Amino acid sequence: MDVIESKPAHLFTLFALLCFCALLIQAINNWLFITDDVYYEAYGTQLSFERINEMIAIGKKWGWVNYAIGPILYAIKFLMLITCLYTGAFLFRVDTNINSFLRIILFLEILGYGAKNMKNSWTKLTRFDFIHFSRLMQLFYHFSNGVFPVFVRGKPQENTGKTP
Repeated sequence: MDVIESKPAHLFTLFALLCFCALLIQAINNWLFITDDVYYEAYGTQLSFERINEMIAIGKKWGWVNYAIGPILYAIKFLMLITCLYTGAFLFRVDTNINSFLRIILFLEILGYGAKNMKNSWTKLTRFDFIHFSRLMQLFYHFSNGVFPVFVRGKPQENTGKTP
């Protein structure tokens, strides 16, 4: 039995589900992780406070555009991939149809989104933000007598509290 049936109605439903899930995950990421504090921390030393507020306002005003054109961009992406695969099949004289290529592309896209979302969830939910990561590494460097204990093999050195 095929993993994904190649009937056009099933493929369109799967494409719509893939677009919906991708846009939903993007909305959750924007809502949970991309907050105003991230902009202030990232651009605080480079831009003025007013300019950062203006960037946030523009992002909130035009944020819906990404969700509106997302399915169109996915359709263009899939059509380009199908065109490349079908051209290769034509040049090598392989007898196939477009539905089989669409089925393969949709299945691989679902696998790719699964792996990407697991990586994003692991990174965002179990670790510090990258903004605070450098501060954390400075703290480890201070307490490790100038050597990161993660990169040292063997028995870790005891910290006597004295600086070298």
